[in-house]
Amino acid sequence: MRELGYSCSASADTFKALLQQYAGRLDEFAVAEVLGLLAATHRGLEADALGLADAMRAVLSISGPASSSSGSSANSWTVPVIMDGIKAAAPSLSWPRVAEALDHEGFAVPDAAGFSILMAAWRRATSDPFPLAAIAGRVWDNAPGQLSLLVQAVAAPPDVLSWERTSKKIAPLDGMGQGKSPLGTPNQAWASLDLLTVLAQLAELPQLSGGVLELLRRGPASACPEVLVAATAFLRSPQDTNWGVLERFVWASVAAPLLFEAPPSSSRAVLLARLWQSRSGALLQCMSEFLQERPGRAADLLDVVLEVKGLLSALDQAPPALAVELAALAAQRKLLDLDKWLAGRLSRDASSGMFMTATLNSLEVQLAAIADGRLAAAERAPAPSGRGGAAAGGPGTAGVSVLSADLTTVFLRALYTAGASVVPGLAGQLVRAMDVAKKAFPAAEAALAAAAASQIGSGAAESGLAAVGGGAFPDAIEGEANSYFQKLYHERQPVSELVAQLKAFKAGTPHQQIVFACMVHNLFDEYRFFPNYPDLELDTTAALFGALLHHQLLTNITLGMALRHVLQALAQPPNSKMFRFGLGAIGQFKPELHLWPKFCERALAIPHLKSVDAALCAYMEKVVRSGGDGSGGGAAAADGDLTGAASGSASGLGDGGSAEAAAVAGSDNKQASSSSNSGSGGRADSSVPNGVVSSGSKAEQQQTAGSGRN
Repeated sequence: MRELGYSCSASADTFKALLQQYAGRLDEFAVAEVLGLLAATHRGLEADALGLADAMRAVLSISGPASSSSGSSANSWTVPVIMDGIKAAAPSLSWPRVAEALDHEGFAVPDAAGFSILMAAWRRATSDPFPLAAIAGRVWDNAPGQLSLLVQAVAAPPDVLSWERTSKKIAPLDGMGQGKSPLGTPNQAWASLDLLTVLAQLAELPQLSGGVLELLRRGPASACPEVLVAATAFLRSPQDTNWGVLERFVWASVAAPLLFEAPPSSSRAVLLARLWQSRSGALLQCMSEFLQERPGRAADLLDVVLEVKGLLSALDQAPPALAVELAALAAQRKLLDLDKWLAGRLSRDASSGMFMTATLNSLEVQLAAIADGRLAAAERAPAPSGRGGAAAGGPGTAGVSVLSADLTTVFLRALYTAGASVVPGLAGQLVRAMDVAKKAFPAAEAALAAAAASQIGSGAAESGLAAVGGGAFPDAIEGEANSYFQKLYHERQPVSELVAQLKAFKAGTPHQQIVFACMVHNLFDEYRFFPNYPDLELDTTAALFGALLHHQLLTNITLGMALRHVLQALAQPPNSKMFRFGLGAIGQFKPELHLWPKFCERALAIPHLKSVDAALCAYMEKVVRSGGDGSGGGAAAADGDLTGAASGSASGLGDGGSAEAAAVAGSDNKQASSSSNSGSGGRADSSVPNGVVSSGSKAEQQQTAGSGRN
């Protein structure tokens, strides 16, 4: 046909004679190739200048003269002649199979005219509608040819090809107004999920992705963006946001400008309601990525969330960075109890810690930007509300953070409460975030420290701060804490009086709670230097350490750390200073040993302990046999985190899952090392916690020379 040109279809007799040469070989694949030829060469073939059609008529003994007007001068295919001839020659053809066979090498539809001829040929051949599944039900082997066909098919008038019969399509976006169709273009192509699905698959092919995206830009992105977004949203299950090339383009380049930047309209409202009702996860992911690209637009996103009346649902579903900003803004507008919401979401996330970690990462980024001057801190005042509020320069707009000092305090307090013992490394990161927060909000240093200290009862703050060591408390707090140690070691204040003060501080004002946390931190930090303490100061320290356990002033993580320290000390040789410390400390809290049967079990495993204090060991054996009573706050948790502690090595700190236990491992290596050599390795410049020594004190006089602590 290509060689003979258009003239071979000039008459029914001519084309019939041609088909007779293929008797018995005219199957669906051959017919599909004919249709492809019609579409690809509907114009541009050279005229039959050599008179091949007339020669063929003569050879085939076809009677009647060839018409000059429809023979050698023909400039296009005569579709009725071709299709009628094929139907007559092969009446049992399966036309759906013909449509499937369009997927063959070389098939391409160059333009709208070629597509029109293809559809005209189909209608001449059969009364059945063209099967959309043949072109949009799978990715063809000849994917470029398929895309060329789809480019024309989506733009065709409905009388040429309608997508109304597609097997899967979205529900109409009724109520858009402004003359907009609820199903998009007249042929309803962009309401078809079948079409979008196969285009999404084609977009993943590097050689075709540009063509697919260009098709979207020129067509639905401008003609019916609401329908395109709605259909794209339904390509995946509700919470699946593992988007491909096409989806990322639609969400970023079509949905985001339409939903978050365009002025209010009825069509936008209809689309927003549809997405929130059925694909809220995708909408929130779109918001999150929009915020990453345009950091100063959180206020506009909160307006969108409020528009759909979905604040709490959005905060619970949103990616952490978006949730943090929306929650902070909502709290500033007095729409949200931030403390309550944070406690709930962090509690639900406790098993994985993903939200805790991501929230802290987000806070660190914003706080660093405030500290560096790249963002202005938000004021604790109602933010501008209503769409377009970004121009007002409030929190969550260009150049202005969503964080204020008090909101930062709320976030950090919640993270200390929920996360310090759950996520590995979080304790250290919390302290780093605290340091950055103090730089961002220097006037709020005390309030920020109180955010950590407020959780002393759970052990989170004190253990988290102790785990990292240094830099967590203001100088004034350090000075006040050291003044109490000064009284204990230099003025010989009774240990019982200091313990009474510590009890009051723990239950006292935020300032007193910070002082309590600082004193506990410093006492734990000094453990590595106990081997260098003179006997009198060592005995005083053991009495204080044991009294904290006796009066149950330590809980959860810090309680476990304290018990491990005692076990490590008892594991040292009986003539060592650390063994003396451990024995003195355990003598103070012997009445509480029934709370910690596992501690007793591990203490009894120390070979030399029974020979030194048989009565103590007999009491602990009784506790082990009875199993203890397990009462007391945090007793079971602390008792269960003692694996290997009696070995005296840092590696024996156990794997109870606390971030702090892991964080102190490096510190405990030093402690174990100093414990094994009581005469060296400690400080030379002091003998009491945090270097509080008065000139001429007995401790100072007895201190041996050695290398100091850096």
